[in-house]
Amino acid sequence: MFDPIASFWVKRSQYGPVMRILSDRTDLAHLYCSKLVLCYLFQDFPQAAANAQELEKYLNGVVGTIIVPLFNFYDSLTVLALYSDALPLAQAGLLEKLTVNQAQMQKWAHHAPANWCKASSK
Repeated sequence: MFDPIASFWVKRSQYGPVMRILSDRTDLAHLYCSKLVLCYLFQDFPQAAANAQELEKYLNGVVGTIIVPLFNFYDSLTVLALYSDALPLAQAGLLEKLTVNQAQMQKWAHHAPANWCKASSK
Protein backbone atom coordinates (compact mmCIF):
# COMPACT_ATOMS: atom_id res chain seq x y z
CA MET A 1 0.00 0.00 0.00
CA PHE A 2 1.25 3.46 -0.91
CA ASP A 3 2.04 5.59 2.13
CA PRO A 4 1.93 9.26 1.06
CA ILE A 5 3.44 10.55 4.27
CA ALA A 6 6.38 8.16 4.21
CA SER A 7 7.07 8.70 0.51
CA PHE A 8 6.89 12.48 0.87
CA TRP A 9 9.40 12.48 3.72
CA VAL A 10 11.81 9.81 2.48
CA LYS A 11 14.16 12.35 0.90
CA ARG A 12 13.51 14.93 3.61
CA SER A 13 14.21 12.56 6.51
CA GLN A 14 17.94 13.08 6.06
CA TYR A 15 17.55 16.81 6.76
CA GLY A 16 16.30 16.42 10.35
CA PRO A 17 19.56 15.07 11.79
CA VAL A 18 21.62 17.61 9.84
CA MET A 19 19.46 20.48 11.10
CA ARG A 20 19.74 19.20 14.68
CA ILE A 21 23.52 19.17 14.40
CA LEU A 22 23.45 22.72 13.03
CA SER A 23 20.89 23.72 15.71
CA ASP A 24 18.69 25.27 13.04
CA ARG A 25 15.60 25.81 15.19
CA THR A 26 13.67 27.64 12.50
CA ASP A 27 14.04 24.92 9.87
CA LEU A 28 13.32 22.21 12.41
CA ALA A 29 10.14 24.01 13.46
CA HIS A 30 9.06 24.25 9.81
CA LEU A 31 9.88 20.59 9.24
CA TYR A 32 7.90 19.35 12.25
CA CYS A 33 5.02 21.71 11.54
CA SER A 34 4.73 20.36 8.01
CA LYS A 35 4.87 16.80 9.32
CA LEU A 36 2.25 17.58 11.98
CA VAL A 37 -0.18 19.00 9.44
CA LEU A 38 0.36 16.17 6.94
CA CYS A 39 0.02 13.45 9.56
CA TYR A 40 -3.17 15.01 10.86
CA LEU A 41 -4.64 15.37 7.37
CA PHE A 42 -3.77 11.74 6.57
CA GLN A 43 -5.28 10.71 9.93
CA ASP A 44 -2.06 9.34 11.39
CA PHE A 45 -2.88 10.86 14.77
CA PRO A 46 -0.22 9.14 16.92
CA GLN A 47 2.49 10.32 14.53
CA ALA A 48 0.91 13.79 14.42
CA ALA A 49 1.14 13.89 18.23
CA ALA A 50 4.81 12.85 18.07
CA ASN A 51 5.51 15.60 15.55
CA ALA A 52 3.66 18.14 17.70
CA GLN A 53 5.81 17.14 20.65
CA GLU A 54 8.96 17.65 18.57
CA LEU A 55 7.70 20.94 17.14
CA GLU A 56 7.01 22.27 20.63
CA LYS A 57 10.75 22.05 21.36
CA TYR A 58 11.53 24.42 18.49
CA LEU A 59 8.71 26.99 18.76
CA ASN A 60 11.10 29.56 20.20
CA GLY A 61 12.80 29.58 16.79
CA VAL A 62 9.64 30.77 15.04
CA VAL A 63 8.11 33.27 17.48
CA GLY A 64 5.91 35.77 15.66
CA THR A 65 5.33 33.52 12.65
CA ILE A 66 2.29 31.57 11.48
CA ILE A 67 3.93 28.36 12.74
CA VAL A 68 2.93 29.06 16.36
CA PRO A 69 -0.83 29.37 15.72
CA LEU A 70 -0.66 26.43 13.29
CA PHE A 71 0.92 24.40 16.08
CA ASN A 72 -1.82 25.35 18.54
CA PHE A 73 -4.57 24.60 16.02
CA TYR A 74 -3.29 21.25 14.75
CA ASP A 75 -2.08 20.16 18.18
CA SER A 76 -5.61 20.80 19.50
CA LEU A 77 -7.17 18.87 16.62
CA THR A 78 -4.76 15.99 17.21
CA VAL A 79 -5.57 15.94 20.92
CA LEU A 80 -9.28 15.77 20.11
CA ALA A 81 -8.69 12.94 17.64
CA LEU A 82 -6.73 10.92 20.23
CA TYR A 83 -9.02 11.64 23.19
CA SER A 84 -11.66 8.94 22.72
CA ASP A 85 -9.11 6.11 22.46
CA ALA A 86 -6.96 7.28 25.37
CA LEU A 87 -6.99 5.82 28.87
CA PRO A 88 -8.78 7.92 31.52
CA LEU A 89 -5.53 9.13 33.05
CA ALA A 90 -4.19 10.13 29.62
CA GLN A 91 -7.51 11.82 28.82
CA ALA A 92 -6.97 14.22 31.72
CA GLY A 93 -3.57 15.21 30.32
CA LEU A 94 -5.02 15.63 26.85
CA LEU A 95 -7.78 17.89 28.19
CA GLU A 96 -5.18 19.98 30.03
CA LYS A 97 -3.17 20.37 26.82
CA LEU A 98 -6.31 21.31 24.91
CA THR A 99 -7.26 23.87 27.58
CA VAL A 100 -3.82 25.50 27.39
CA ASN A 101 -3.95 25.66 23.58
CA GLN A 102 -7.47 27.09 23.58
CA ALA A 103 -6.59 29.69 26.22
CA GLN A 104 -3.68 30.86 24.07
CA MET A 105 -5.88 31.13 20.99
CA GLN A 106 -8.50 33.02 23.02
CA LYS A 107 -5.80 35.44 24.17
CA TRP A 108 -4.74 36.03 20.56
CA ALA A 109 -8.39 36.56 19.56
CA HIS A 110 -8.85 39.10 22.34
CA HIS A 111 -5.73 41.10 21.50
CA ALA A 112 -6.04 40.92 17.71
CA PRO A 113 -9.73 40.43 16.90
CA ALA A 114 -9.22 41.44 13.26
CA ASN A 115 -6.97 38.40 12.83
CA TRP A 116 -8.87 35.83 14.83
CA CYS A 117 -12.56 36.71 15.00
CA LYS A 118 -13.58 37.39 11.40
CA ALA A 119 -15.68 34.23 11.17
CA SER A 120 -17.60 35.03 14.34
CA SER A 121 -18.33 38.62 13.30
CA LYS A 122 -20.28 37.62 10.17
